[in-house]
Formats: sequence, structure tokens, C-alpha cells
Amino acid sequence: MISKLLSLFRKEEKKIPTNPIIHETWNPDEVWTACSEFDKNQSQMLLQAVYNQFLLWKKHPEESHQFHYIDGDKASGFSIYCKKNNINNFQALVFISHILMKSRKLNYVLNVVDVMTRQKGENIEAIFRIYIKPSARLRIKPKAEQIYGNLHLEFISKNDQAFQIKIQALKYSDQNFEEPLEFEGFLESLAQC
Repeated sequence: MISKLLSLFRKEEKKIPTNPIIHETWNPDEVWTACSEFDKNQSQMLLQAVYNQFLLWKKHPEESHQFHYIDGDKASGFSIYCKKNNINNFQALVFISHILMKSRKLNYVLNVVDVMTRQKGENIEAIFRIYIKPSARLRIKPKAEQIYGNLHLEFISKNDQAFQIKIQALKYSDQNFEEPLEFEGFLESLAQC
């Protein structure tokens, strides 16, 4: 399959001077429905590990940790390198779909879901993205609640091999929004069964 995609991209490169991109949609609800209880439990265990490692990182940010974290005024998040953590493509898709399902319980709504496939050097890269926002029902007060901010869930696959998972909470900082809740609370809510 990779050789077919590379061939397709090379043909397109001759027509278009920029790197060609295939842009599609995908359905995280179907991924979640298709996975087994074992897959769901594995995803939950990974969420718990992310939260526990975050607590260690907060106490000792200078030390090396299993996952990578950022917790700032404008953005917070974490990333997981899949190979280092023995995560395959399906497990990564289950994981970000799981976060979407749990976020809906926190008054988040799905905004955009897409997958972008492109050639990057000699690699074929597929980026699965989910953008979720706080529900419009939270905008009835003079200042809208942003909960933890807008959430951006991303999984990157290179040459059909799981590469990286990135989760970001992007926060508003203007007079129309309440202050965001602490990112630690988001991770804690994800870690709960």
C-alpha cells in the first residue's frame, strides 16, 4: 500500500509544484464501537499512566519521563511516542477516540475530524485529527466557560507505523471567557474509569 501511495504522490508532484495532500474524514465513533473490551481497558490503562506520569513530571520536571508534557498559560498537553510505548495504529486510534468519548461527558462537542495523508521526504505520513470545543450551552453567561480550552487530539502514522500521539488544550485569554480549569483536572477526569 505504501508503494502505491508513493507512486500516486510522485505522479501528482509532476503536476503540482507543492507536496500533494489527500484530505479525508474518518469516524472515531466507529473506531470506538469496533474495539473490544480489552482494547478499551488498554486505553484506560494508558490514560491512567499519562495522569500518573504527569503528577511525577509536575514534581520533577527536570527528570526523564515516559511521556512529554507542557503546562502553560496558553497551551497544555502531552505527547506519546508510539514505538517507545509499543502502541500500534489501531491502539492509537482507539486512544484518541476514547479521549473524545470521555470529553463529551465533560460538556465538549465534536468540531472537526479529519485525516491528512501526505508525502514527507521519502515517508508517507497520515495525521488523524480531532478538534473538540466546549458546548455552546456553556456560552450563556456574560463570560463563556472554556472548561480546559479547545482540545486538539492528533495521531501521526509514518509509513503505516504508529509514530506519535499529541493531545493539546488550547486556552483563550480574552475578556469573553472565564479562566480555564487546570490541565491536571482534565487528565484526572480522563484517568477515572
